[in-house]
Amino acid sequence: AAGPGDFAQGAAKGYLDLWVHGASVGESLSALTLARMLGERDNTLRFIITSGTASGASVVSQRISSSPHDHAVVLGVTQAPVDLPWSVRWFLKAWQPRALVCIESELWPTMLWECHRSGMPLLLVDGRISPRSAARWGTWPACGLIVDLMRRFSLVICQSEGDRERLERL
Repeated sequence: AAGPGDFAQGAAKGYLDLWVHGASVGESLSALTLARMLGERDNTLRFIITSGTASGASVVSQRISSSPHDHAVVLGVTQAPVDLPWSVRWFLKAWQPRALVCIESELWPTMLWECHRSGMPLLLVDGRISPRSAARWGTWPACGLIVDLMRRFSLVICQSEGDRERLERL
């Protein structure tokens, strides 16, 4: 995972509107698609895209480097900060995003808590949870933490009606 040195250029570039986070290649490409779509609607928006994997960050970086428009809208692509308070706080201080958008089901407790604590809206786009995961989350000893984190989202858009129902039941 990335360390603070990887994020140092964020502060020099100014604040961001959205931090968009995906788990790996597929979700990170969805993050890029979302940034493109929102950037077309409002060309003043600026984004950073993070991935939970080096391959996800690399693929998105390659796509952006071949597109001048993407390069102007997406100010950075990197691996997500380690899910520890000091790392997430450093990332937030360096990049100063105004909101966090999580793609699908990439939900890291410290990342979500620190963003919420700093007053940032949390959004879940293309959210999903399998019936098996929902059942496990409902009986897991830390279920209260998950439920509390899910309630912190300002907006949840799910892949299907079933995903929406399972997330609501948590």
